[in-house]
Amino acid sequence: MSAAVWWSQSLAPGCEGWHIWIDLQGERAQICSAEVSLLAIVTAIQAVEEKMESQAAWLQSLEGRTGTAEKKLADCEKTAMEFGNQLEGKWAMLGTLLQEYGLCRGGWRTWRTCCATGTSGS
Repeated sequence: MSAAVWWSQSLAPGCEGWHIWIDLQGERAQICSAEVSLLAIVTAIQAVEEKMESQAAWLQSLEGRTGTAEKKLADCEKTAMEFGNQLEGKWAMLGTLLQEYGLCRGGWRTWRTCCATGTSGS
Protein backbone atom coordinates (compact mmCIF):
# COMPACT_ATOMS: atom_id res chain seq x y z
CA MET A 1 0.00 0.00 0.00
CA SER A 2 1.74 3.13 -1.17
CA ALA A 3 0.49 6.39 0.10
CA ALA A 4 1.63 9.71 -1.30
CA VAL A 5 0.63 12.86 0.51
CA TRP A 6 1.51 16.40 -0.49
CA TRP A 7 0.25 19.87 0.21
CA SER A 8 -0.06 22.77 -2.17
CA GLN A 9 -1.31 26.33 -2.01
CA SER A 10 -2.65 26.29 -5.56
CA LEU A 11 -6.33 26.92 -5.97
CA ALA A 12 -8.59 24.32 -7.52
CA PRO A 13 -11.74 25.49 -9.31
CA GLY A 14 -14.48 26.09 -6.78
CA CYS A 15 -12.19 25.51 -3.81
CA GLU A 16 -10.20 28.27 -2.15
CA GLY A 17 -7.48 27.96 0.38
CA TRP A 18 -5.05 25.19 1.15
CA HIS A 19 -5.56 21.80 -0.45
CA ILE A 20 -4.50 18.40 0.73
CA TRP A 21 -4.12 15.74 -1.93
CA ILE A 22 -4.03 12.13 -0.87
CA ASP A 23 -3.19 9.32 -3.33
CA LEU A 24 -4.06 5.89 -1.99
CA GLN A 25 -3.60 2.99 -4.49
CA GLY A 26 -4.56 5.15 -7.47
CA GLU A 27 -7.54 6.82 -5.93
CA ARG A 28 -7.33 10.50 -5.32
CA ALA A 29 -9.28 12.53 -2.85
CA GLN A 30 -9.15 16.26 -2.60
CA ILE A 31 -9.93 17.86 0.70
CA CYS A 32 -10.70 21.56 0.55
CA SER A 33 -10.31 23.21 3.89
CA ALA A 34 -13.46 25.21 4.60
CA GLU A 35 -12.18 26.01 8.04
CA VAL A 36 -9.58 28.62 8.92
CA SER A 37 -6.95 28.66 6.24
CA LEU A 38 -3.77 30.62 5.93
CA LEU A 39 -5.22 32.59 3.03
CA ALA A 40 -8.28 33.55 5.09
CA ILE A 41 -6.06 34.67 7.98
CA VAL A 42 -3.86 36.77 5.67
CA THR A 43 -6.93 38.32 4.07
CA ALA A 44 -8.42 39.17 7.48
CA ILE A 45 -5.15 40.72 8.66
CA GLN A 46 -4.93 42.82 5.50
CA ALA A 47 -8.51 44.01 6.00
CA VAL A 48 -7.73 45.01 9.59
CA GLU A 49 -4.56 46.82 8.46
CA GLU A 50 -6.51 48.73 5.80
CA LYS A 51 -9.15 49.70 8.37
CA MET A 52 -6.44 50.84 10.80
CA GLU A 53 -4.77 52.93 8.10
CA SER A 54 -8.12 54.47 7.23
CA GLN A 55 -8.84 55.26 10.89
CA ALA A 56 -5.34 56.70 11.37
CA ALA A 57 -5.82 59.01 8.37
CA TRP A 58 -9.21 60.07 9.73
CA LEU A 59 -7.67 60.79 13.16
CA GLN A 60 -4.90 62.87 11.60
CA SER A 61 -7.48 64.84 9.66
CA LEU A 62 -9.50 65.33 12.83
CA GLU A 63 -6.40 66.50 14.71
CA GLY A 64 -5.69 69.04 11.97
CA ARG A 65 -9.23 70.36 12.00
CA THR A 66 -9.22 70.51 15.81
CA GLY A 67 -5.98 72.51 15.74
CA THR A 68 -7.46 74.92 13.21
CA ALA A 69 -10.64 75.33 15.28
CA GLU A 70 -8.61 75.95 18.46
CA LYS A 71 -6.54 78.62 16.68
CA LYS A 72 -9.70 80.33 15.38
CA LEU A 73 -11.23 80.22 18.87
CA ALA A 74 -8.08 81.79 20.39
CA ASP A 75 -8.17 84.51 17.71
CA CYS A 76 -11.86 85.19 18.45
CA GLU A 77 -11.16 85.42 22.19
CA LYS A 78 -8.30 87.85 21.53
CA THR A 79 -10.50 89.97 19.25
CA ALA A 80 -13.32 89.96 21.82
CA MET A 81 -10.89 91.07 24.54
CA GLU A 82 -9.53 93.88 22.35
CA PHE A 83 -13.06 94.96 21.46
CA GLY A 84 -14.02 94.91 25.15
CA ASN A 85 -11.02 97.08 26.03
CA GLN A 86 -11.87 99.54 23.26
CA LEU A 87 -15.49 99.60 24.41
CA GLU A 88 -14.42 100.34 27.98
CA GLY A 89 -12.37 103.27 26.68
CA LYS A 90 -15.34 104.57 24.68
CA TRP A 91 -17.66 104.29 27.70
CA ALA A 92 -15.14 106.16 29.86
CA MET A 93 -14.87 108.89 27.20
CA LEU A 94 -18.66 109.10 26.92
CA GLY A 95 -18.94 109.44 30.69
CA THR A 96 -16.41 112.28 30.67
CA LEU A 97 -18.25 114.01 27.83
CA LEU A 98 -21.55 113.72 29.71
CA GLN A 99 -19.98 115.21 32.84
CA GLU A 100 -18.51 118.07 30.82
CA TYR A 101 -21.85 118.57 29.10
CA GLY A 102 -23.51 118.79 32.51
CA LEU A 103 -20.92 121.33 33.67
CA CYS A 104 -21.27 123.37 30.49
CA ARG A 105 -25.03 123.28 30.74
CA GLY A 106 -24.86 124.44 34.33
CA GLY A 107 -22.39 127.19 33.33
CA TRP A 108 -24.64 128.19 30.43
CA ARG A 109 -27.60 128.53 32.78
CA THR A 110 -25.53 130.61 35.18
CA TRP A 111 -24.31 132.85 32.34
CA ARG A 112 -27.86 133.22 30.95
CA THR A 113 -29.19 134.09 34.38
CA CYS A 114 -26.45 136.63 34.89
CA CYS A 115 -27.12 138.18 31.50
CA ALA A 116 -30.82 138.30 32.18
CA THR A 117 -30.40 139.97 35.59
CA GLY A 118 -27.56 142.21 34.48
CA THR A 119 -25.10 140.98 37.07
CA SER A 120 -21.68 139.57 36.44
CA GLY A 121 -20.91 136.01 37.30
CA SER A 122 -17.76 136.93 39.25
